[in-house]
Amino acid sequence: MSEQRRERLWLAGVIVAGLAIVFVYAFPGYLAYDSLDQLRQARAGVRTDWHPPLMSVLWGVLDRIVAGPLLMLVLQCALFLGGLYALLRRKLSAKRSAVLTLVIFATPPVLSMMAVILKDCLMAGALLVAVAGLTSASPRARYAALGLFLFAAALRHNAISMVVPLVALLSPWPAAKGAWVRIGAGALIGLALSGGAMLINRGLTDVKAHPFHGMVAPMDIVGTLSAAPDLTDDEVRALMPGVTFAPPSGLQARARALDDLYGLPMNFTHGPDRLYDDPTSEEGRDAVGGAWWNLVTTYPGAYLGFRLAMMRELIGLTDARYTPVYEARNERAMLAANGEPPVERNVVQRWLAKRMIKLGYTSLWFRPYVYLLLALGLVWILRRDRTVVALLLSGFAGLALCLIVIPAPDIRYCWWLMVATLYAVAIRLFAPRA
Repeated sequence: MSEQRRERLWLAGVIVAGLAIVFVYAFPGYLAYDSLDQLRQARAGVRTDWHPPLMSVLWGVLDRIVAGPLLMLVLQCALFLGGLYALLRRKLSAKRSAVLTLVIFATPPVLSMMAVILKDCLMAGALLVAVAGLTSASPRARYAALGLFLFAAALRHNAISMVVPLVALLSPWPAAKGAWVRIGAGALIGLALSGGAMLINRGLTDVKAHPFHGMVAPMDIVGTLSAAPDLTDDEVRALMPGVTFAPPSGLQARARALDDLYGLPMNFTHGPDRLYDDPTSEEGRDAVGGAWWNLVTTYPGAYLGFRLAMMRELIGLTDARYTPVYEARNERAMLAANGEPPVERNVVQRWLAKRMIKLGYTSLWFRPYVYLLLALGLVWILRRDRTVVALLLSGFAGLALCLIVIPAPDIRYCWWLMVATLYAVAIRLFAPRA
């Protein structure tokens, strides 16, 4: 048997074994609120920019073949498993690479996330395969990697922060120039790919949903207003001209009552207890954007304090009942709330879900700060390994952008750093020392 054929069999075996693991845990895949929204758009053929619409287009194609989440689960897991195996195989034997790929895939924070159909998981898989391609000796694989980076960049609004460091640090072009020239050229390529992804999503968008005004701005406005010094209603109105408030008075008191890092931003603009009305016109959105700017620039300390509190919760430095696991009960409640039929989970899946929830509450496996500390050490220890450094810096950049863009302390916003760190740990522990 040829070496190439043997490698393909190892790769196929890893993917099949990984799919078997995730099928036992969550076949045919968990649907979260975001994934259900994207599936609805895929079936309706009317796409918004609340989520980057490229995933809805892809899901629409797969859903016509097999309805539901199954093929998306297979796709995101196959990309993740294949990309991770290829990267490990550069340093390790086929057998060790296969075992480590499956061990990383089956770790609680990875498996519990990969079981959910999410753009974060599809992006991670695309990035791993793209990095494997860009660092390949094959020119064809390197050029194909650019298409995968374009695809990954189109899957999240903040993907630019993760794509650009990877392409900048790993770009082989121009081959005849020094490292700094290649880094500069790679950064430009990464920016161009990210810009192209934005244009693709813009072209695929049928209805603009204004996610900044619907998610980020309400969190920042309520959080900053709550943390600001005591203000009269007239002072609040002066900071937020043109915004239609729900309560006639006690505006800052309402903001402080609503302030909740784990609350839904929609609750701040909808319902009887809202602070202000969700803007439905261009003028209204301009008013909200202006109010956001006024509050952030007038009280930067309050804004930064709110954002740092969000980051502290995100990385798991919290006394709250930290719940990073999405599982059967979440899915059942979400489907019921959206008028969708339930997905029946077997006794093994329900048992595994309960065990995973318990780990989420009690185990350091799910505390992102552990991975952040490990990554800070590993980026120095493995500083001569360009792939490790690029992956970790990509994770750091993604986490840094979270400081200003995330609407909730959801573990998936720092999950890419956790994946990169697990890869770096495997290289540190098992790769031959230079």
